[in-house]
Amino acid sequence: LELICGPYHPDVAAAHINIAMIYQDSKQVGRGLKHLRRAKEVFTTVFGDKHFQIGLCDHTIAVAHSLMGNFREAIKFEKSAKSIYSDNGRYEKQAQESKLWLSWFTKQAVEVEKGLSKKGGLIPVHPNLSPFVWVSLQKIVPSRIVSPAETIQLYRRSVAMRQQQQQQQHHLCHEP
Repeated sequence: LELICGPYHPDVAAAHINIAMIYQDSKQVGRGLKHLRRAKEVFTTVFGDKHFQIGLCDHTIAVAHSLMGNFREAIKFEKSAKSIYSDNGRYEKQAQESKLWLSWFTKQAVEVEKGLSKKGGLIPVHPNLSPFVWVSLQKIVPSRIVSPAETIQLYRRSVAMRQQQQQQQHHLCHEP
């Protein structure tokens, strides 16, 4: 896909998200997290760091961290998502949902810190949390979210980035 669209195309990010969900569903959340980070990198390059898609990526990364029991990181990423949603007045519903997620992550972090688990380890995360991640991702993946003007802009950015990469490769190959 990267060969066809270039490395910084929204479809590349969507592919990384799908790979992450496959890893998550096979209980390899850590591996999936690498793909979520790559998806966020692509979306950040394409849309900028305050775009709605970045908020969705941050939320998804937060949920992945919570699945691994890393609630401090989950809180950090969810706060970033909430900030993006709140800064853009059109996403009040997502900002409210983010508050609920922050509350849940915080509660879990406090319980872990207090050592409330009788097993001496982390409190198990609810096994049915995975579908919530899929619901979040459905907001990221569809291409119909992108307007025609954004599509043209994305294409121009992709072409410019591809040209820049080719120039860099050319310089590397032809250095004395």
